[in-house]
Amino acid sequence: MNAIRSLTPGARPLLAFIIPAVLFLVQCAYVWDFGIDDVGISYRYAAHLADGRGLTWNPDGPRVEGYSNFLWVVTLAGGKWLGFEIEITSKVLGVIVALASLWLLYRLCQALWYPKAWWWLPVAIVAVTPEWAAWSVSGLEIASFAFFLLLMVTSLQVTQPWRVWVLSLSVAGLSLSRPEGFALASIALLIAVWPLRNKADLIRAMHRYGAPAIVLLISSGGLALFRLLYYGYPLPNTVYAKVSTSLGSANQVLQWLVFGFPFFAAWLYSLWRLHTLPQVRLLVAALALVVAQILIVLPVNPVMYLLHRYQIAFLPLLVMVIPSVLDFPMKCRRRLAGITAILLVGWCMQGLPDIVRRAGALKFTIARQQEVAQYLLSLPKRPSIALCDAGRIPYWTELVTHDVVGLCDAEWSHSSFRVESLLKRRPDVYIMSGDMSAAEKFEPFIGIDSYVLKDQSFRQQYGFAKLFPKRTGELDSDYGYVALMNTAWARAVGVSVIPMHLRH
Repeated sequence: MNAIRSLTPGARPLLAFIIPAVLFLVQCAYVWDFGIDDVGISYRYAAHLADGRGLTWNPDGPRVEGYSNFLWVVTLAGGKWLGFEIEITSKVLGVIVALASLWLLYRLCQALWYPKAWWWLPVAIVAVTPEWAAWSVSGLEIASFAFFLLLMVTSLQVTQPWRVWVLSLSVAGLSLSRPEGFALASIALLIAVWPLRNKADLIRAMHRYGAPAIVLLISSGGLALFRLLYYGYPLPNTVYAKVSTSLGSANQVLQWLVFGFPFFAAWLYSLWRLHTLPQVRLLVAALALVVAQILIVLPVNPVMYLLHRYQIAFLPLLVMVIPSVLDFPMKCRRRLAGITAILLVGWCMQGLPDIVRRAGALKFTIARQQEVAQYLLSLPKRPSIALCDAGRIPYWTELVTHDVVGLCDAEWSHSSFRVESLLKRRPDVYIMSGDMSAAEKFEPFIGIDSYVLKDQSFRQQYGFAKLFPKRTGELDSDYGYVALMNTAWARAVGVSVIPMHLRH
């Protein structure tokens, strides 16, 4: 403690970034294997683009935008074109951009709260949150999306002339990173120009924010035009495939609000205590972005949880008001603030055991997927495949793939998939994931697989070809695979299959 106090005023605040950054890197190393199968979709599109085959899922098939992270896919493609391996590049870039996000949060909190005693706490909270580290190394665009969010919010409190370029960069990055980026950037710009009391305010706002608004329209409009010309529709196919009208979503929102109530209470308390318009505008913009994301995600995927991948990028914005709340107007505020800070850090660390368990289970899942990929490539003729896990296996094998879930297939979605249309396509091999101990006892992991397996026509046309079971002693979250082969194709290539007599 004395060593810290002896540092110069400039060095002491810098430790508020260095120490959390080191803790973040340690967590990244600890959960380096974390990820989800969906990341293989982005990898496959990036690989095809780098190889000159375009942004396609099946290069010789219909064009479908099965990814929802255009800028990230293009960036990974650029890395592959330069000779870097996509999987490693995505993880390393994720860590680098996440560190840049921590730096932006550090600078933002320093500008807002320094020299309050706990001005640095939001940086520490984000850095020690296991989910933040896990999604940073997941291979997805989450860290880069968080970076553009923080860059946009940070630029709102910058007074230098060059902020217009920073804001332009951030809104362009948001609009090109994810489908909801345009709406979020628009909300931030609208709040930035508020309030407009007279014509002079309008002229001043146009002078300050006209260029970023134009950049946002050009980037969003250009991407939409590209989609219309290249794919035939203005939004990624993932949006159409994931739209849900489930009434259960309302319950998810309620759970999110209960979970986030302390933070929203902190926001209201902070806004009540602040009196300067720039601070109020900045905090209102950050809070509006968090709430907007809740409403945007709701009809697409009713997963209302702050640490879920659709919302983890907004964690820095949600916790940035904590220093204001810990500045208690009472005699015992130091002790109370310290206890509260410790409780907050403990709350953030609670997900570490689950993240470590999931990262460990992923090793077994990837090993099983590699076995499936090797088997498919060992067949006498390259088969076409159908599966719900349309990620790593299609990326590794480069086989013609029918995505049964519908993310990479414009004909199918969660609500429009039909077994009849699957049978018309006659995929050579259907890969199902689930728990099993033998061919005659197989429980699919995904509901669509169960639906397909129960169809009598499918059972007549497909037979059991290969089992990839879950081994004894592996983690509970791991599962195996079974390869079901089209009997006509099997006879043509000389592969024997067993008729399906599966119990459910």
